[in-house]
Amino acid sequence: MGIFIRCEWMTPSTFTTDARVAEVADVIRRICTEGPFSGRWFLQGRSRKEALSKSVDLDALSTRKKPWRRVSLIEDLAYYSLSMWDGRDDLEAASLSAEIYEPETKPNMLLISGPPVDSFRPRVPAWPDVLELARSLAAMLDGLSVVGTDELFGYARAHGMPHASFAAHAAFWEPDRSGESPLYAPLRTAGLAAPCSLVASTSWDEVVDPSRTPEASLLELMRLLAVP
Repeated sequence: MGIFIRCEWMTPSTFTTDARVAEVADVIRRICTEGPFSGRWFLQGRSRKEALSKSVDLDALSTRKKPWRRVSLIEDLAYYSLSMWDGRDDLEAASLSAEIYEPETKPNMLLISGPPVDSFRPRVPAWPDVLELARSLAAMLDGLSVVGTDELFGYARAHGMPHASFAAHAAFWEPDRSGESPLYAPLRTAGLAAPCSLVASTSWDEVVDPSRTPEASLLELMRLLAVP
């Protein structure tokens, strides 16, 4: 069971791509220099040996040049991609990735993919600290941040559950700067407004409880969102 923290957001129309890259670069530097994920980070490569030879220069993240990579999708739509890895062994490794869209027709994304819970938990022993990390990302980027697991997300998608992208143990919304983000539709449906915090799992024990099915966690968040 791998744990992840995913933050998605959109910016005002006055923001350039350069400004959005610089903004998320500041957040990434904080993640990589403070708290449980501080330390050396490396660009992901085709092999462990290749990746370990490419230490990330955090000061170089503020522009659209390397290590950012431009990925074309369709005509007039692309995104800038960044993929990093903390260099630990497979069962303890964490990765960090970001996608900045050009033009910003959909939410940008910052994703921290942790190791299995058994390895992640020693890094962040207190579940409230996991929630605080997610909340702080939402606050820094004025978006939606969720704490989930691969098992929970996969279960929601496999069973065709509504709003599977919100399958999470906790979700945090900060006011939307763009006024256009689709991530806030469930809040409006439920008669709620940002800032808003919804927590379906209140402890590590609830996250790993074998008797608590993924459906129970998902349905609890849907209940909090008042989604039928």
